[in-house]
Amino acid sequence: MPPTDTRRRLRLGGLCLLALVTHACDAYLFLGFNYDKVMQASAGQAWLDQLGYSVASVNSVGAVVRAPVVHWPPGYSLAYAMLLRVLVDPLRATYAIDVVAAIVFLVSWWRIFRAMRSSIDQRAEVVFWTYWALVCSPIFRLPSSDLASVAFFSAAIAVGLATSREAVGVWRGLLGGTLAGVASAVRFAYWPLAWIPLVPVMIEHRRHAWRHATAYAVAAIVPIAWAIVNVGSAGPADHVSSEMVRSTLHWHQLSQWPPFGATLLGIDAALLRLAVSVPPLRILLQPAFWAVTAIVLVFGGQAAWRAIRSPEAPVRAFAVCGGLTAAVTFALLAALTVRVPAFDDGWTYATSAARYFVPTYPFLFLALAEATLRSQRTMALILATLLAASGLTVAAYRSGELVMYFRKNANAHMSGSQARREFHAVFETVRQARAVGEVLYCDTNFVRQAAAIIAGAAAPRRCDAQMIGRATAASVVTVDVTADGRPRFRTIERRSFPKP
Repeated sequence: MPPTDTRRRLRLGGLCLLALVTHACDAYLFLGFNYDKVMQASAGQAWLDQLGYSVASVNSVGAVVRAPVVHWPPGYSLAYAMLLRVLVDPLRATYAIDVVAAIVFLVSWWRIFRAMRSSIDQRAEVVFWTYWALVCSPIFRLPSSDLASVAFFSAAIAVGLATSREAVGVWRGLLGGTLAGVASAVRFAYWPLAWIPLVPVMIEHRRHAWRHATAYAVAAIVPIAWAIVNVGSAGPADHVSSEMVRSTLHWHQLSQWPPFGATLLGIDAALLRLAVSVPPLRILLQPAFWAVTAIVLVFGGQAAWRAIRSPEAPVRAFAVCGGLTAAVTFALLAALTVRVPAFDDGWTYATSAARYFVPTYPFLFLALAEATLRSQRTMALILATLLAASGLTVAAYRSGELVMYFRKNANAHMSGSQARREFHAVFETVRQARAVGEVLYCDTNFVRQAAAIIAGAAAPRRCDAQMIGRATAASVVTVDVTADGRPRFRTIERRSFPKP
């Protein structure tokens, strides 16, 4: 290998490593528990307690019951349960999943670039890794199960592209299918995408791809079948598919789709935070974000179309994978948005659309980088300005977050010493009470509620004396806040239950 190629690979490898370090640090400092992670971790704890894939909840008559988890496959919960056995601490277990998934994701994209080798503009690769390392990547602040799914899906794409350049075989098919199946066993949204990593092999080895495709299909079906079996392990329940069959069409919900181009570049969170201090700015942000999205789609789409028509086989296969991933993801989310009505709290699939588009972001960003380098001078200047301005804005925002974190906001996040102490205190209190039976946890603090749910308790948002009086739980845990702001827990063991 020529010295210049070695130096270039070392530089890009350094940027890839830096992207991992920045993600790992950010995940440790800022990532807490969103609703998905809380429910999936609680289901993992239920598995360890031999209660099936379920979470505790309070029904209409006050009984603490086990509700089957049907909104997510059980893959993430299984990984969490296995790690919790080893690490004991829920925070360490979820953080370990985040870091491992980030490694898989970044290494996968490193391998994807290696599979394309000299077929891609080296400058675009530099822009790609520099932005991911110094500004943000698609997995920035991504919830754990979404991160794990996109990581294993990217790994399956990497295996497919590598196989398309070499002789096809059963072992590579088994590996690619297993990776795609694992992604599907973590999020339902990846089921329609599971076949896409096969496309590069089918394009380049049409006559000899059947053995690879058969091995791929068998390996992918195993995790998916396991997920289907375990989703029903805690009892029958309706899933979103039943809502789609029963409901009417909700076309108006499509208007709630967010401008995902701003999320791709990372500027949405930064500028929306600025708009809190400057309210008139909010009026301008939404059309500006949609303008950015239009630029990403138009110029990224043009670059993708050129790549699809490229004589270079690896580039063509990569572009087809990207185009199919975008088309399937957009179609799936449109169907879910239109067919599934809003939940009680107003949430629709459009609310989290930017998160569902994550599998398409690396393809779109690389296409945007290629368009910046290959467009005419005026358009290239506009696109370069967009990338530079977005990068500086997000970098400044993240720097400000770090300053505020270390100056006064540490305990507002799970990584703060006080927040961790409270989390562990709740977790240990509930686990001790769980030795007797089901637990009702009463508190108004969301972080402590999350800790209780993860430990296996039912923690309704509203818990008053009437609910405590009629609850059929073996133990009730209540919280009193002392004068110095510290929580004090009181566990009431109930020998007899009121009749519901």
